[in-house]
Amino acid sequence: QGDDTTDYAAISADGRYVAIQTRARNFFADEDADPPGAFRAGGIFRFDLQTRTLRKVADGSLFDETDPSHPLLHLGALKPSISADGRYVAFSTAQPLVPADSNENLDVYVRDMSLAPDAPGAFDLVSARDGGDEPAHYGAPAFPLPGSEPGADVSRGVAISADGGRVVFRTEAPSDLPASGGVDVPAGQVFVRDRVANTTTLVTAQRDSG
Repeated sequence: QGDDTTDYAAISADGRYVAIQTRARNFFADEDADPPGAFRAGGIFRFDLQTRTLRKVADGSLFDETDPSHPLLHLGALKPSISADGRYVAFSTAQPLVPADSNENLDVYVRDMSLAPDAPGAFDLVSARDGGDEPAHYGAPAFPLPGSEPGADVSRGVAISADGGRVVFRTEAPSDLPASGGVDVPAGQVFVRDRVANTTTLVTAQRDSG
């Protein structure tokens, strides 16, 4: 059993896989050690009910082990949502999982569980600008939270489409999504990312007379 709390779960439509969000630190493989001077509070894992195997999707929050107060270094994977066949898992995290993600904000990703975590394409940045894979840019928050600056987020369990091709997410800070010339789009918007076409579409738009 886990040595800490497991908060949320999302089950695949075929009933085989369950994605869980946990703070347990005893789920990591023996060769998957904590980074030097830090420790991880769990993360998101996928359990296979058929083979009874557990695989890590993405790391949880990272804390400084050298400081007695254990300050947060960055917020980890949260709010899993899983595709119908269990191959794709959507989540939000402040950990940069692709080289292009250079901000300290929360961003939305999809993990392809058919690939090793260090393989090209294992992680897909979902909170990206329309027409490509450039990450979103966010405005400065009113109340800075080092390691967990607001950016983009998902709703657990319902973010990803059955085939894993589309993800719905919302912004928690001003941004330049879907393709603005500046960080002038207000916070609180909802977007859909088509992972095949690399398009990001604003959902919370007012219809014109046509």
